[in-house]
Amino acid sequence: PIAEDWHLGYTPLLKKYGTEMTDKEYLQKTPEIFDREEDLKLLQEALLKQRGANVLLIGEPGVGRESLVINLAKLLHTNKSHPLLADFRIIKLSLTTVLSRYSDRLKSLNFLKELLEEAEKARNIILYIPDLPVYLNPKSNINIKPILKEFLHSPFMHIIGLATPFEYEIIINPQT
Repeated sequence: PIAEDWHLGYTPLLKKYGTEMTDKEYLQKTPEIFDREEDLKLLQEALLKQRGANVLLIGEPGVGRESLVINLAKLLHTNKSHPLLADFRIIKLSLTTVLSRYSDRLKSLNFLKELLEEAEKARNIILYIPDLPVYLNPKSNINIKPILKEFLHSPFMHIIGLATPFEYEIIINPQT
C-alpha cells in the first residue's frame, strides 16, 4: 500500500539497501519454525528496554539464530507480537553490502551512519545485522564500533546481531 511505512518514519535508504523481513512477500519464502516461544518472549522483552534495546544472538551456525529473527518478523507482521512492538519493522542490513558501496572508507562509514540515523529517526525499526562481528573487529579494514556506540543507548535504536561463541569471546567481549 502507498505510504504504509510513513506513519512512524520514512526510510527510503533502508528500503533501498536493506531487506524488509516483515514484508508479506519475504515471509512467504521462509519456513515455519516451532517451539521457540520462550526465546521469542525473551527477545521481545530485550527489545522493549528503554535504553540499550539491542540483542546479540550467540550460537553456532545452524542452531536457529536467524530463524528466531524470522519468527519475530512473522509475529510483527501478523500483529501477534508484544503490543508495544506492534508497529515495528525488521530490516535486514548487510554491512558488507553497505560498506562496499563506496571505495573510500570514510564515505562508507558516513553512509552507514546515515542509515543508522534514518533507523533511529523512524523509531519503529529493528535492524537485523547478521555480519556484525566482522566489522567490530579492531583488526578489520573497516571498524564500525565508534559509529555504532553513538546509537546503542538510544531509546529509538533496536539492533539484533548474530555472533558465534568464538566471535563473541575474541571480537566483541575480549578478556584482555
